[in-house]
Amino acid sequence: MTTGGLDVSKGARHVSRTASLSQRRETVLLMINGVFNIVRLLRATKYALKGLRDAFRGQVSIRQEALIILVMSPVALWLGENGVERALLIGALLLILLTELLNAAI
Repeated sequence: MTTGGLDVSKGARHVSRTASLSQRRETVLLMINGVFNIVRLLRATKYALKGLRDAFRGQVSIRQEALIILVMSPVALWLGENGVERALLIGALLLILLTELLNAAI
């Protein structure tokens, strides 16, 4: 379906050659606001980091798990023979912290 040079059936990604300059600008703005909304991403990151900070300050178990990760990460890097093993060992440590964060959220 085409409305004034803007192909609506393909979303805001496709603008026909007959579209006016204002329609092309509108399409670019739709792409920026819809797909690459940097402001929303930055706000979400700020709130996530604030939540992690509050969890770290308020939960003793999360501080303990963070200390364990700091101590065991070099050990995991030393024990792993290749990149996959190292990633799995460190991933297991991070999974413990993730589980503790979920437990604190309940």
